[in-house]
Amino acid sequence: ALVSALSAGAAQSWVLANRSKNVIDDTYPLGFRVALHLKDLRIALDEATTLGVPMAITKLIAAQESLLVEAGRGDEDLSNLARIPRDGRG
Repeated sequence: ALVSALSAGAAQSWVLANRSKNVIDDTYPLGFRVALHLKDLRIALDEATTLGVPMAITKLIAAQESLLVEAGRGDEDLSNLARIPRDGRG
């Protein structure tokens, strides 16, 4: 019901349309690996530090992705970030 409601409004997005079923079913077939995204985030965070840009939300996501990688889920799709609020740890 939530996906249907969001899809009808301004929150509609490719991610919602193409990844919400994964989150609902708690299955994460590969699209883009968490470990690769984390690598990219770390590069962006290093550059942000150099420029003096705080990037608080990006740091939070990197920390959550680190939990997933440490839990052995780094080769799963990035949508497995949904495990964090569902499981509390990944």
